[in-house]
Amino acid sequence: MRAAPCTANVGTPHLSLHDSRASRTRNRRHVWRRSAVASGDDESSDLLVQWATADGLVLSPKVTVAAPFTGAPRGLVAVEDIDKGETVITLSTSCTAFDASAARADTDLGLGNAIEAYESVDCNQRGPNVSEETALALFVALARRHPQVTPFGAYCFALPGNLPSSPLFLDDDTFRAILPNVPLSLIEAADDARVDLYLGWDVAAAVVDLLINNETEENEPKLSLEEWTWAWSSVRSRAITFRVASNSGEDTENNEDENASKISSIANRCMVPVVDMMNHECEATTGDALGENSYPGPAVKEITKKNAVEWVTTRDIKKSQEVTWTYGADLSNEHLWLHYGFVPDVPVHKGTCVQFSFPEMALLEGIKAVAKSDTCDISTKRFEVLRKAGVGCGEKNEYENENGNDSRALQFTVTVNTPPNALAGIAGIACCDSNEIESLYERTVNIGDGTGENTEPQKPFSFSPESRRRAGRYVAFLLGHIQSTAVGEDIADRQGSSRGSSELEEAFVFAKRSRDGAVSVFLSIEPMLANESLLENGEWIDDAVEAALG
Repeated sequence: MRAAPCTANVGTPHLSLHDSRASRTRNRRHVWRRSAVASGDDESSDLLVQWATADGLVLSPKVTVAAPFTGAPRGLVAVEDIDKGETVITLSTSCTAFDASAARADTDLGLGNAIEAYESVDCNQRGPNVSEETALALFVALARRHPQVTPFGAYCFALPGNLPSSPLFLDDDTFRAILPNVPLSLIEAADDARVDLYLGWDVAAAVVDLLINNETEENEPKLSLEEWTWAWSSVRSRAITFRVASNSGEDTENNEDENASKISSIANRCMVPVVDMMNHECEATTGDALGENSYPGPAVKEITKKNAVEWVTTRDIKKSQEVTWTYGADLSNEHLWLHYGFVPDVPVHKGTCVQFSFPEMALLEGIKAVAKSDTCDISTKRFEVLRKAGVGCGEKNEYENENGNDSRALQFTVTVNTPPNALAGIAGIACCDSNEIESLYERTVNIGDGTGENTEPQKPFSFSPESRRRAGRYVAFLLGHIQSTAVGEDIADRQGSSRGSSELEEAFVFAKRSRDGAVSVFLSIEPMLANESLLENGEWIDDAVEAALG
């Protein structure tokens, strides 16, 4: 894409996840809730498509921008049957990339000069530097103010005026009402996102204070929290991250694997007109705990060519059906709700996961109880190996607070239909016998005198079936201990109650879906941790320990 002012080839798009931590009981600060504002209408959508196609984007005549049904958000809809393998969008590298570089280079709105003026001030007298996300959100906000001034204006004017139906923008009473019923990770992620929102506003408002309107040659009006929140949420919900590859001149067309291997680690986060109007479809997963799976998967996939990215259909699409793609195959229900404003109505899919934490000291005390028969020497070696795996040995350290209690929390994620490898790596070290600990110690801690003599590759480590069984059952114990806290309270008893506003009703629907997904994660893991399964097919415990020890 032509990212002002430079040109590059783009690789496969993806979206990033934002990790977060906090406390379920932490007080919430008030966040503005935008009143109902009309979304961009059909006319603005038509103008946007006209601009994007004039800029080089190719849109199949078999699709149009429309709502697939009354009340649904706009997306891409088939106006005639489309066969599997057809290209519906082609995005050339010559197309303009609206990204942070374009924001910093902007002269139409004066944003580039304002950012430069802000960052030229001594850092001790201002806030942080302008991040890529802040620069891009500022670009969106100002283009929305002055759509006639910049080519970006047609795009920003067509964006929905309403905020996503995110927990971030619920009023305090509604948020408190659903608080007991949502997974803990959602509360934690919302808290961190709220901090990001306010910190970004501090910087963005300071930049706007330095901005001179090119038309009036007067200071630009101040940036309100309302305006910033809309722009910030637009970027979070719509920006696509492209992997950028240098133009080597080699022809990689129709050779996706070769091209993927050449893509550099440089990421360019862009707002991409028309492409981002495709709505999300989750990647399906099999064997969900709800006993059903209604997701056919995204209707298109992206394919990187030498001079373009193409979106190609993965299945036949009938007239009037929606053309969907995935914003990220591994996006969790909590991330989708927080940043996109919905939870899938079948909440068990490839990205369904649960995030939680254990206080390190509590975990170590449990390990001591599990390994209570260790001799002093074996206990020392066991905890040295645990330290190698990233778990402290329990003595006072930099995490100890003023009350003498270790405040460090170890973070874990478990994903639907996936072995809980991070926990199993720790549990394997905690539950193996003394001979196995001796061997692990020699392999990972006492690895020679540094002279380079121990350089022969080691054979994969193998635990006894009983050690695998004990490790898996310890993982089951830990997951059982955390499950009720991690997934939230059962919402079933609220189904018959009168809840009040439509906003509250919707919030409870999304809360229930999110919780159902979280519960399904734990249910999908239970068979892997049964005694018979661990004894017959527990080699994954060995692999988990190997991964934990690097």
